[in-house]
Formats: sequence, structure tokens, C-alpha cells
Amino acid sequence: MTPQVQTLLNHLKAHGSISQAEAGLIYKIRSLPRRISDLKELGHNITRELKKDATGQRYARYTLVPPPAVPKVGDRVKVVSEGYEAKSRIFDIQYYTKGMTGKVIGTHSDGDYRVAFDNNPNQDNGSLWVSKQDLEVIA
Repeated sequence: MTPQVQTLLNHLKAHGSISQAEAGLIYKIRSLPRRISDLKELGHNITRELKKDATGQRYARYTLVPPPAVPKVGDRVKVVSEGYEAKSRIFDIQYYTKGMTGKVIGTHSDGDYRVAFDNNPNQDNGSLWVSKQDLEVIA
């Protein structure tokens, strides 16, 4: 990572966003869109919002989007996509649906989570395994 890219990432982590004017004046970064592209190539999620200043001049503000929180045992979670759990080879399948909420009660080495859902009529034993990509941590 070049010094400019590292400086830009440090700024985004500390302040959340930056504009071309700020990057040029504060850090002497003349090609902010190229440095943003460098960060995106490294896997950082950065959004661009077009804005207008007090004089009507348009400019872009770049914002670092933090990665989603990784669930831990005890966290409250919400299902963000449909899924199912195949409990056995005899086709005993139970479903979890988008919007269901519950509490993480365990984890698996493959990254899936055991969730005890609130008022889930589909479960026999009180919990289901849920794919990690199907969950979001809630407050």
C-alpha cells in the first residue's frame, strides 16, 4: 500500500468521509478517485455521493462503509434472506425466513450459527443452523 493510500485509509477510518478539496489541501492527494479505486481493489467498501457546496458547485464525497458486524454467541440477530436447515437424510427440513429474529447460541467451524428464534413454529428443538450470509447483528 502506498503512503497516500495508507494516509487516505487512516483518514476514512478516523473521520468516515473525505472530498477532493480536503484530500488536496490536507494531504496533497491530487488524484483522489484513483486512490479510492486503489482502496476498493484492496477490498474496502467505499461509496460516492454527489453534493453541492454553498455556491452551488458540485463535488463528490467518499465514505468508508464499515464491514458488517460478525455475530458472536449471545448476540441478537435478524435473518436477511430465506434459507433452510436439512436436519437429517430423511428430508426433515426446517425453514427460517427473512425477518425472523433470535439469539445466537452456538457456532460451527464452517462459520454457520445456531440461532434460537423468537416464536418460530417450524422448530422442534428450539433452534436452527443459519448460514452466516443470511444473518445481520441487531441491537
